[in-house]
Amino acid sequence: MPTLACRLVEMEYRESKRTSMADRATGRPLRPGDMFYHRAVLTRFPGWIAPNYRRQNAHRPPVALILPDTTLFLVDGLPYDSGSGYYGDGYTVRGDAPRLTITEPITDHPSGWTGWLAAGRRA
Repeated sequence: MPTLACRLVEMEYRESKRTSMADRATGRPLRPGDMFYHRAVLTRFPGWIAPNYRRQNAHRPPVALILPDTTLFLVDGLPYDSGSGYYGDGYTVRGDAPRLTITEPITDHPSGWTGWLAAGRRA
């Protein structure tokens, strides 16, 4: 499985038939590996924020990552199981964006994607 380097971008919302999120610097749709601070989730979807984020990383905005299958992964969110819904305390996230490490494997993403994030590289 190839690795994918993460890069920190500034995300902006825009209206488009293909995507509603773009890289502010280039205007292009977000691509796999793009990581951004997802400030809106704090006010729009506070129930998605994991207790581990509030305990360990509340000094920065929540981080999201575009996965290789082009779905969004809320790094600081709760794991999700299609049978049980959201559960647990969230992932243990260390480091600074874009070189974040999640100490547990990512196994419960709604898209079915699984993998690791270590020092800003998806493996």
